[in-house]
Amino acid sequence: MDIPVDANGGTDSWACTAVDCSTADTVRVAEQPNFSQPLTIYVHARSGHCLALAADGEESAKFVAAWPGRVLTPDDSGNGS
Repeated sequence: MDIPVDANGGTDSWACTAVDCSTADTVRVAEQPNFSQPLTIYVHARSGHCLALAADGEESAKFVAAWPGRVLTPDDSGNGS
């Protein structure tokens, strides 16, 4: 499976110094050229680099947990079906 996801905190002072992390669209424009497959972007507006430590980190955890179901097809499951 080669389906990339990029999850960023909107106020990430490490990853967002060279990329405008204000929206998923601005991150996609900057990052998509680095990937051969379509890139899924998630920006947690009120978070820094560690999404899990955000006061409302449950929001990003829900996105990450639901992501495989949004991008995988039955052929991607790895079980040959």
